[in-house]
Amino acid sequence: MSEYFRSSEIPSVSGRVPSRDGPSELEEDSRTCWEMPPVYFYSKHPLVARIIKQALLSDPNLRPVVKPMPRNPGFLESSVHPPIMVLDTCSVNNWPDFLVKWFSAGHRAVVLLSPELANRSEQVNVLYLGVSGIVSFSSNLEEELPQAIHSVVRGRMWVSRDTFHEYVKQTNLLLTRSSRETHGLTAREEQIHKFLVQDFSNRQIGAILGISERTVKFHVSRILQKKQVKNRQALIGIVSQAAGF
Repeated sequence: MSEYFRSSEIPSVSGRVPSRDGPSELEEDSRTCWEMPPVYFYSKHPLVARIIKQALLSDPNLRPVVKPMPRNPGFLESSVHPPIMVLDTCSVNNWPDFLVKWFSAGHRAVVLLSPELANRSEQVNVLYLGVSGIVSFSSNLEEELPQAIHSVVRGRMWVSRDTFHEYVKQTNLLLTRSSRETHGLTAREEQIHKFLVQDFSNRQIGAILGISERTVKFHVSRILQKKQVKNRQALIGIVSQAAGF
């Protein structure tokens, strides 16, 4: 656990990673009353769903708010605070698209990755989607998952230090390069360009910005034309090469 951090503020991409070593008991918040939002767990595998539920219910403070994801996520119970979803990426098809829709509603998420996919590169890609926490399926899930939820409730992130350092490094390089590459673009094109270089699909960009996929496609065509590249992969390649990836 010493490789994880929690911070009183979510660091910006240009900020410093908090120096505190890893999560411990939630003693620093013992004098603060935090209202727990609904915590939904989502897995298509019945056994895995049961394991996730048991891990969440192992924390007495979470028991009143833990719920399975409803069949129609568009009709969630009203809450003062944005709900948190625990998403099993191993069993849910097209889970990145589902996350984008979830985030477009202002919600938060902690994702569960299989040990085989819980490498730094994959975790950085997941962070780009906007998740607040990343937890690997392991024997200590009952300990780590509730801690991750409490951390997110307090506006913090739950991710390994190595992963966050790499995320900050890549994002700073991409933003530096992107700022040079967006000269001559409109404000909307600059917005879309930012997601293009992170390899977001038109559907994902549209969901995030609240515009139609057709509108995104139009702006993408204009961006590619202005940057004199044939396709989006060529654009990503130019940015990545300039950033040293």
